[in-house]
Amino acid sequence: MPSAIAPATIRSSASTPRPAPSLAAIRPRGIGDVGISRLAWRIDDDLPTVCSPVCNGRLVISLTSGGILTCCDALGGQKLWQKDYTECGRSFEASPVLAGDRLYLIDSESATGIVKADRQFGSLGQCELGEPCIGASFALAPGRIYIRGEKRLFCIGR
Repeated sequence: MPSAIAPATIRSSASTPRPAPSLAAIRPRGIGDVGISRLAWRIDDDLPTVCSPVCNGRLVISLTSGGILTCCDALGGQKLWQKDYTECGRSFEASPVLAGDRLYLIDSESATGIVKADRQFGSLGQCELGEPCIGASFALAPGRIYIRGEKRLFCIGR
């Protein structure tokens, strides 16, 4: 199922029994079946099957369930950096979210991370919430971040 994240689109290839994900940027202009002529770029490696990628107009950032965080240039598709969180042995089911120049991540055991949304990787912090947060993505409101835990609703902000 395609999922739009301007200026890129996630799409799946139907050539395998369980389609492998691919990330593609499609130019928005065209009439009728524009096919390959509107394809700006495509990536087929280290892509999520659960989490949705995010885009701030300059960067496309994706997180696999196993913990590979990848940042690509939104215009050209070039990989800028990759961070491997697989050593923690946890799964990532919640989609990362962008707020300003920060990317927020949470794994299923409640380890949260804050990363710079920039052309170079930079960790800004991390913490544990103390209870599982399986599949619960962050919800953003002005000056606040909400996180649904297994038993509690957390609010971080002013």
